[in-house]
Amino acid sequence: MLKQRFLIQFGSGIFLKILGMASSIVVARIAGPSVIGTIAFGMAFASLFTVITGLWGTPHIKIISEGVSIKQAMGVFIRLKSLTMLLFLVLAFSWAHFFQEVFFNDSFTESQLMVIDVSILAVISHQLVKFGNTTFQARMEQLKANLPDLLKGLTFNIGRVVVVLLGFTAVGLIVWDLISSIVGVAITIYFLRKLPMGKFSSSLAKKYWNYAKPLILFMIVTVSVKYLDKVILKFFTTEEELGYYAVAFSLGGMLLLIKSQIGVIFFPLFAKYISDGSPEKLSRVVNSYIELVLFIIFPVVAGISLAGFPIIDILYGAEYRASAIPFMILIGSSFLTLVGQPFGNIVTGAGKFYHFTWISTIKSLLFFITLYFLLSPRYFGLGAIGLAIAVFFSQIVEISVSQFYAKRMVKVNFWQSKYLYFVVSVLILGLFFWIQINFKFYDSYWSIPYAIAAVALITGFLFFTKTINPELLGHLGQIGSVKKLKSYISKELTKNKDNE
Repeated sequence: MLKQRFLIQFGSGIFLKILGMASSIVVARIAGPSVIGTIAFGMAFASLFTVITGLWGTPHIKIISEGVSIKQAMGVFIRLKSLTMLLFLVLAFSWAHFFQEVFFNDSFTESQLMVIDVSILAVISHQLVKFGNTTFQARMEQLKANLPDLLKGLTFNIGRVVVVLLGFTAVGLIVWDLISSIVGVAITIYFLRKLPMGKFSSSLAKKYWNYAKPLILFMIVTVSVKYLDKVILKFFTTEEELGYYAVAFSLGGMLLLIKSQIGVIFFPLFAKYISDGSPEKLSRVVNSYIELVLFIIFPVVAGISLAGFPIIDILYGAEYRASAIPFMILIGSSFLTLVGQPFGNIVTGAGKFYHFTWISTIKSLLFFITLYFLLSPRYFGLGAIGLAIAVFFSQIVEISVSQFYAKRMVKVNFWQSKYLYFVVSVLILGLFFWIQINFKFYDSYWSIPYAIAAVALITGFLFFTKTINPELLGHLGQIGSVKKLKSYISKELTKNKDNE
C-alpha cells in the first residue's frame, strides 16, 4: 500500500498546489505585486514563531512508530502542543508590538501591525489543523492526515478569488485564510475525537523532550531558512520586490510541496525499516524513488526552465516579468530537494536528530552568509534573483551533507551507474540554454516550442538508452492505480480502532 499512500499524499498536495496556483494567478493579476509582497511579509513574520510549536511533531511520529499506544501518546502530545501554541501567541504579539522597537529601535506602522496581527491568528489556525495531521502521518493513515488540509485548501483558494474581486486587499485575504482554516480545524476535531486520550505522563513527556532537544536548533535554522529570508528581502528592498519573489516561489517552488509530501511518508517508513534491520528494503525504495525523480520528473523540469519567461508572461502578465529568472532558478532548486529528500529522512528515521540538526545548521549558515552578499546594496544587490540563487546553493549543500551521513548510517550504496545518464541529460539541457541565450530568444514565445523539443530530446535519449524501461514505467503505473487506491482508502477507513 506504499504506492497508494504516495498517491494520496501526492494527489491531494498537487491538487491543492494547482488550485492554489490558479487562484494566486487571479489574485496576483488583480491585486498587484505590492499587495502580494505585503501578504508574504506578514505571513513570513508570523511564521517565524512556529519554531516554538513545531518541536513535538517529529518526536510524536517517532514515539508512535516505536509502538507506544496512541492513548498514551495523545495524552502527552496534545498537552505539550497546546502549551507551545499559547507561548507562540504571547511571543508573536509581544514581539510585533513591543520587542521589535526595543531590540531593533524600529517599530511597525499601524497598517503593518494590522497585517501582522491577522497573520499571527491565521498561522495559529494552521497549527490547530496539524494536531491531527501529525498523528495520522505517524499511523500512516494518509487519507485522514490530508483531508483537513484538502478541505481547508479548497475553501481558501476558491474563496480568496471572490475576496479580491470584492475589492479586499492584504488584510481581507489573510482574514479569509483564517476563516477557511476553521473548516480544517473542524475536520481535525472530528477525526481526533475517535482516538483515545490518556492522562499526562511525566515519563513519556520526558521522552518527548529527549527527542525534541536536538531539534531545537534544527527548528530555529529550518524556520529561519523558510521564512526569515523573505523578511530580509523586504528589509533590503520593497514589498513589490518581495511580491515578485513570492510569485516566483509559488510557481517555481511547486516541487518543494512534493518534497514535504514525500517526507511525511518516508520518515515513519524509514524509521521502521531501520528499526527492523532491513537496509535492503530501504535501499530498494530509495533507488526506485531516485529513478522516478531523475528520469521522469527531470525532463519536465528542464522544459519548464527553458520556457520560464513566456510562462510568467502568460500566467501573470508583463507586470511580473521580474519574477521569471527567480522562477527558473527555484525550479532547479526544487528539483534538487526532491533528489535529496530520502537522505534526510534516513538520518531522522535512524533517530540521529543531532546529525540532522548539524546538517540544517551548516546549510543555514552558508545560506544566510550567501544571502547577505547577494542582497546587500553594498555588494551585489540582486533582490529576488539573489534570494533564489541563495536557495539553490543551500540545496546543493544540504543534499551533499545529508547523503554523506545517510550512507554512513545504513551502509547502503544509493547511487547506481545508470544515474550517469542523468548527467548527460543535464548536459543536453545546458546546451539548450547556451543556444537560447546566445541567440537571444530566451524571453520570447519561441521558447515554448523550443522547450518542448528539449523535453522530447531528453526523454528520447532516456528511452533509447533503456534508462526509462518497463520496470520504471511499472512503478509509475502502480502509483496511479485507481483500483489499488480505492482498496487502500477502504482499508484505512474501516481500520479497527480497538487494536490501537
